[in-house]
Amino acid sequence: MILEEAPEIIRLFIVFLLSAQCTIAGCLFILGNTLLQYYEDALVSNPKNWFTKSYNAVFYILMGAGFYFYKKVHQYNWIMRRLLFVPWFLLMIISSVIIYFVFKGLLGLMTVH
Repeated sequence: MILEEAPEIIRLFIVFLLSAQCTIAGCLFILGNTLLQYYEDALVSNPKNWFTKSYNAVFYILMGAGFYFYKKVHQYNWIMRRLLFVPWFLLMIISSVIIYFVFKGLLGLMTVH
């Protein structure tokens, strides 16, 4: 029973991660520096124990890609930052769809008949 549902659970987890990345990137496009400041304040600088290290790891996994690309264009002014972030955002959406279909095909091979 659990073996039959495992590919579906994995697929839903991948959808969750990809949609979280794209949603955060969209919010970052709208909110800009406000969300970037929240992101930098939420991370623990120089984590000492496993809890703070795992907290940072989860934060990077869920929200890291949009912030990484936004920091690349952060040195420009407001309008230029938005114009340069749009191609990254669109590329992120397209690559998420491609990654989803690749994993869906691979997980389709795992299904039990």
